[in-house]
Amino acid sequence: MAVAALLLGASTALGGISGATDRPADSANGWWKDNVTITWTATDPHANPPPATETVTQEGTSTHTSIACNPLDPMDCATDPVTVKVDGSLPTINANATPAANAFGWNNGTVTVSFPCSDAFSGIAAGGCPDPVAVANETDGMTVTGSVLDSVGHAASDSSRVIKIDKTKPTIAGAGRTPAPNANGWNNTNVTAMFTCGDPGAFASGVDPSAIDPDFDPTDDPSAGPIGRYFMGESTSEVGLRARAGGDLWTAFQPDLSVLNPDIKRGNRQLGDLPPAAQEFAILALIQHYVKDPPPATFRVIVNPLVGWIWIGALIALAGAVMAGWPALESRRRLEAAYRARLGRELGTAGDPS
Repeated sequence: MAVAALLLGASTALGGISGATDRPADSANGWWKDNVTITWTATDPHANPPPATETVTQEGTSTHTSIACNPLDPMDCATDPVTVKVDGSLPTINANATPAANAFGWNNGTVTVSFPCSDAFSGIAAGGCPDPVAVANETDGMTVTGSVLDSVGHAASDSSRVIKIDKTKPTIAGAGRTPAPNANGWNNTNVTAMFTCGDPGAFASGVDPSAIDPDFDPTDDPSAGPIGRYFMGESTSEVGLRARAGGDLWTAFQPDLSVLNPDIKRGNRQLGDLPPAAQEFAILALIQHYVKDPPPATFRVIVNPLVGWIWIGALIALAGAVMAGWPALESRRRLEAAYRARLGRELGTAGDPS
């Protein structure tokens, strides 16, 4: 566009000025992917000042102008504004996997990965964001990647979290009980039921550690090792405590876990770097091995036959303390006689007229 001012006197007309970019836009919607240089050219080679050259680095849409004037007539000037659009940034894309995995990083059904994307300047190229991807087959670890282009050709990509899918149900079966019932199928004491469980399938997520014993916490001592930390601490279990007046009877059961030490040490060495799911199977195997072939155990019985006399002695001591604090009968009589004598003297003094 050229703007001509009013010609004065004998001045020669400037003509015009035009601006042009160093190259065509990089997209059909008029955007450049990086810096753009604009060069202005005047019709009159003697234009004052000479047409400028400018490099545009600013992102977004901006308008730039140069001016040239007739050296014989400062009122005879021309301008040509040039608008450029620069997009030097990458588009954004995020890989979102739903539904979320459980605490152990596994899903038990199909996982869908979607790819929301956007571009702040030139916009997303034709075709838009990638279509969602459904992961339906079992897997012990895979990622899904999506890529996107903006209108000027900048590319970006993002990968989903590691997807692990186990659709096969775990198995559980009874492994006996102890002690065994009598001939009629009855027990007269507590019975412990045992179970074996597993996780079949090509890709096994493992048994939930809480299935080992929901009320049992491993030690935090790192020296025990990843397997041994489940077998540390006091192994004594109280069987019974009977408190009676004639005496107390306390019994306890203490299994010998030392026979498991070789297997525990081997598990610490070989399974220390494996995921928790693999370690869980080793712990379950050790427990089941102990249950099926238990080693000798120690029963402890503590009898306190004279504990009743402790309570009797306490009662006697209490009675003695009460009696010691109670006033003696003779002392009480003397106090009463002295009080009567004093009262008589006071009454006699009050009745004497002199």
